[in-house]
Amino acid sequence: MDRKILILTFMDEGGKHSRMQIADPKEGLDGNTCKAAANQIVQAGIFRTKGKYVAPVKAEIVVTTADTLFAEHD
Repeated sequence: MDRKILILTFMDEGGKHSRMQIADPKEGLDGNTCKAAANQIVQAGIFRTKGKYVAPVKAEIVVTTADTLFAEHD
């Protein structure tokens, strides 16, 4: 089974990077859509690590595949 995660990376006030992970992102996302959403997150100012997010850095979709070899309880 494939699993997709959207990872948004932001820079905070201290110049450090912080990541936000979103499971099962909407199909068909592109860079412009992700950048606009990341900018809205920065402007809202509601997420913090050690400091307020000041800029989006990167957006990437990571796909992992898992093959279950054994499961006692399904």
